[in-house]
Amino acid sequence: MLKKLLNNMKNLNFKKLSVITLIDFVFLSLVYFLARLVISRVREYYALIQNFSVGIDQFGYILQQNASQFNINELGQKLGVINQLSNQIILWLGGLFILIFFIYSISQSLSWNLLLNNFKLNNYKAYLKKFTLLNIPVFILSIYLVFILLINLRPFILDYWFEGRIAVGAFIEILFLFLLVMLIKYYTTTIYIFLNKHSLKNSLILLVNKYYITKFFLVFVLTILISLYFVVMLLRINSNSITILIISALLFLSIYNFFKLFLVNKLEKI
Repeated sequence: MLKKLLNNMKNLNFKKLSVITLIDFVFLSLVYFLARLVISRVREYYALIQNFSVGIDQFGYILQQNASQFNINELGQKLGVINQLSNQIILWLGGLFILIFFIYSISQSLSWNLLLNNFKLNNYKAYLKKFTLLNIPVFILSIYLVFILLINLRPFILDYWFEGRIAVGAFIEILFLFLLVMLIKYYTTTIYIFLNKHSLKNSLILLVNKYYITKFFLVFVLTILISLYFVVMLLRINSNSITILIISALLFLSIYNFFKLFLVNKLEKI
């Protein structure tokens, strides 16, 4: 299978690869700057909440020492401000998620539509609609799974780093979650190809009936792992360098998009 993948390099159109990689890079750049903006604002709100929380702790001390000096109106005002700040954090994070989703849907549907139609937009509005409907549940499920994966990954890394201990149970759970996320991403990528010629319903039916397409899943996982390996190696040189960060992103996207071209070549006639 890997031999077939390498043989396809001879037929690879590097102009196509560069165009879809550029689209993906613009998407990642927008997400990066939006995330930095939102996280900066969330940190400001969180710092304010911490300041007001300290004041609320003082009310508890006053109540224990001298109840006559306790001002319930002031306490209510502080709690009201904390509630408003908490709502602002939720709104900013929710807005970021929605904005990223729409940017992803537009940029990636554009990339796929070009890729699947010899780099000419073909019935793009219909493709965008199907693409967006598919990604609503996929996005929600993927974010949940990645969140759970990160929660499990942190103590596992700390145990290995500081104690040299590998928890087998935790490792199996992390591996299962990782493969599940990869499987969802792989099948979603496959459906993107089917959507070019079929409805969303028929694309899902094709995914179930054409079970043999799973044979490319291993190639997909290896592609992601190899990409991440090179990214980690580059970031180890200087993780604070913008140039290295850009090179890492372009390298990862180029390798991943090479797999997309390979998969399209195998499945676009279905």
